[in-house]
Formats: sequence, structure tokens, C-alpha cells
Amino acid sequence: MGHQDLALAALHHDSHEAYACDIPKPLKRLLEPEYTDITDRLDRAIAAALELPVLDLEDERARPVKDADDAMLVLEAEEYLAGDPPDKDLPTGLLDLARVTVDVKSSMTPDEARDAFLAFHERLTQP
Repeated sequence: MGHQDLALAALHHDSHEAYACDIPKPLKRLLEPEYTDITDRLDRAIAAALELPVLDLEDERARPVKDADDAMLVLEAEEYLAGDPPDKDLPTGLLDLARVTVDVKSSMTPDEARDAFLAFHERLTQP
């Protein structure tokens, strides 16, 4: 979504969920700080194993990754949940950009999602 330099970091920003599961934000808040300690350790281990830099989502340079993640939360909520989507304070135009970049209506099987993820990772890591 306009930040190619962050594409690999964005792709892997939730890789810890493969081991710690995807936990909804309200529950994550109840599990703090232990949950973040665990996911931070997983992020460092994954980054080391893949020889990737560790992305600190609290760093302002990572803001586009957080914004894109928040935009996807809103788009997925609009598409899949009844009622109003979460209220997110997003930069102007970000939701519109996300809507033309990602088709949340299309779905993949788990195998298709894995293959697409691995192919994108491979494309981003080719010299």
C-alpha cells in the first residue's frame, strides 16, 4: 500500500500468531504484559531464523504497517461482522487505498493462503 520498503516486515508482523494464535484485541489487553512478552520473543526468534530485521511496531517508522493492519481490521469487520466496524482513527484516504488494494470478499483455502504467503515471501526475498 505504497511502502514497498516495509513489505517484508508487514508480511511477517503477525508471524508469531502461527505459534501463539490470533487473539482478539480485547482479550490481548487482559493478558498484558505477558502476551506481548511472549509474542515479542517469538518475533525475535522468527526474525533471526529468517534473517529479517525485527520490526518495532511502536516505532514511528513502522506506522504504515500498523495503519494497514488497522485498515484491514475495519474492512474485514465491514465485510464479515454484523453492525458497525471498529472505530479507528486512520489517516485520510487509507481505507480507500486499502479497498482498492485488497479484496476482502475473496477467500482462500488454508492451503491457498499458505502458498500465497510463501510465494510473496519468496518474491520479496529474492536478490
